[in-house]
Amino acid sequence: MPPGQRTRLPAAQAVAYRRDTEMAPLYTKYQVIPPQPSPNDPPSTDWLTHFPNDPGVPGPDRTIDYLVLSPTLQILDAHVRHHDTEKISDHLPVTATVQLP
Repeated sequence: MPPGQRTRLPAAQAVAYRRDTEMAPLYTKYQVIPPQPSPNDPPSTDWLTHFPNDPGVPGPDRTIDYLVLSPTLQILDAHVRHHDTEKISDHLPVTATVQLP
Protein backbone atom coordinates (compact mmCIF):
# COMPACT_ATOMS: atom_id res chain seq x y z
CA MET A 1 0.00 0.00 0.00
CA PRO A 2 1.46 3.41 -0.89
CA PRO A 3 2.51 5.75 1.91
CA GLY A 4 -0.39 7.69 3.39
CA GLN A 5 -3.17 5.30 2.43
CA ARG A 6 -3.09 3.22 5.61
CA THR A 7 -4.19 6.22 7.68
CA ARG A 8 -7.28 6.65 5.48
CA LEU A 9 -8.65 3.21 6.38
CA PRO A 10 -10.81 2.36 9.39
CA ALA A 11 -8.70 0.84 12.18
CA ALA A 12 -10.20 -2.64 11.68
CA GLN A 13 -9.02 -2.66 8.05
CA ALA A 14 -5.71 -0.83 8.56
CA VAL A 15 -4.30 -3.55 10.83
CA ALA A 16 -3.75 -5.80 7.79
CA TYR A 17 -1.13 -3.37 6.41
CA ARG A 18 2.31 -2.40 7.67
CA ARG A 19 3.07 1.23 8.49
CA ASP A 20 6.18 1.02 6.32
CA THR A 21 5.01 -0.26 2.97
CA GLU A 22 6.35 -3.49 1.53
CA MET A 23 6.37 -1.72 -1.84
CA ALA A 24 9.22 0.66 -0.90
CA PRO A 25 12.07 -1.55 -2.21
CA LEU A 26 10.28 -2.04 -5.52
CA TYR A 27 9.77 1.69 -5.99
CA THR A 28 13.52 2.27 -5.59
CA LYS A 29 14.58 -0.34 -8.17
CA TYR A 30 11.76 -0.44 -10.74
CA GLN A 31 9.08 1.66 -12.35
CA VAL A 32 5.85 0.99 -10.46
CA ILE A 33 2.32 1.79 -11.51
CA PRO A 34 0.60 3.38 -9.64
CA PRO A 35 3.46 5.81 -9.09
CA GLN A 36 4.52 6.56 -5.54
CA PRO A 37 2.78 9.75 -4.42
CA SER A 38 4.82 12.77 -3.48
CA PRO A 39 4.52 13.66 0.22
CA ASN A 40 3.16 17.06 -0.82
CA ASP A 41 0.48 15.66 -3.14
CA PRO A 42 -3.07 15.35 -1.87
CA PRO A 43 -4.42 11.77 -1.78
CA SER A 44 -5.67 10.74 -5.20
CA THR A 45 -8.62 8.43 -5.75
CA ASP A 46 -7.46 7.86 -9.35
CA TRP A 47 -5.07 5.08 -8.26
CA LEU A 48 -7.35 3.19 -5.83
CA THR A 49 -7.58 -0.44 -7.00
CA HIS A 50 -9.58 -2.27 -4.33
CA PHE A 51 -13.26 -2.05 -3.44
CA PRO A 52 -13.66 -4.16 -0.27
CA ASN A 53 -16.66 -6.38 0.23
CA ASP A 54 -17.96 -4.20 3.02
CA PRO A 55 -21.39 -2.54 2.82
CA GLY A 56 -20.03 0.41 4.82
CA VAL A 57 -17.46 1.27 2.14
CA PRO A 58 -18.97 3.30 -0.74
CA GLY A 59 -16.22 2.70 -3.30
CA PRO A 60 -12.57 1.83 -3.88
CA ASP A 61 -10.54 2.84 -0.83
CA ARG A 62 -6.97 1.51 -1.20
CA THR A 63 -4.27 0.59 -3.69
CA ILE A 64 -3.19 -3.04 -3.57
CA ASP A 65 -2.71 -3.86 -7.26
CA TYR A 66 0.40 -2.80 -9.16
CA LEU A 67 2.41 -3.22 -12.33
CA VAL A 68 6.15 -3.46 -11.73
CA LEU A 69 8.20 -2.67 -14.84
CA SER A 70 11.80 -2.59 -15.93
CA PRO A 71 13.35 0.89 -15.83
CA THR A 72 14.26 0.41 -19.51
CA LEU A 73 10.62 0.63 -20.59
CA GLN A 74 9.01 3.94 -21.45
CA ILE A 75 5.54 4.32 -19.94
CA LEU A 76 3.27 6.04 -22.46
CA ASP A 77 0.02 5.80 -20.51
CA ALA A 78 -1.17 4.24 -17.27
CA HIS A 79 -4.37 4.27 -15.27
CA VAL A 80 -6.79 2.25 -13.17
CA ARG A 81 -9.93 1.33 -15.05
CA HIS A 82 -12.80 2.48 -12.82
CA HIS A 83 -15.67 3.31 -15.13
CA ASP A 84 -17.01 -0.15 -15.95
CA THR A 85 -15.23 -2.63 -13.71
CA GLU A 86 -16.44 -2.06 -10.14
CA LYS A 87 -19.26 -4.62 -10.45
CA ILE A 88 -17.04 -7.34 -11.97
CA SER A 89 -14.43 -7.74 -9.24
CA ASP A 90 -13.27 -6.17 -5.99
CA HIS A 91 -9.90 -5.53 -7.70
CA LEU A 92 -9.83 -2.88 -10.40
CA PRO A 93 -7.52 -3.39 -13.40
CA VAL A 94 -4.29 -1.42 -13.63
CA THR A 95 -3.43 -0.84 -17.29
CA ALA A 96 -0.40 0.56 -19.05
CA THR A 97 0.87 1.19 -22.53
CA VAL A 98 4.65 0.91 -22.72
CA GLN A 99 7.27 1.29 -25.41
CA LEU A 100 10.01 -1.29 -25.69
CA PRO A 101 13.60 -0.04 -26.02
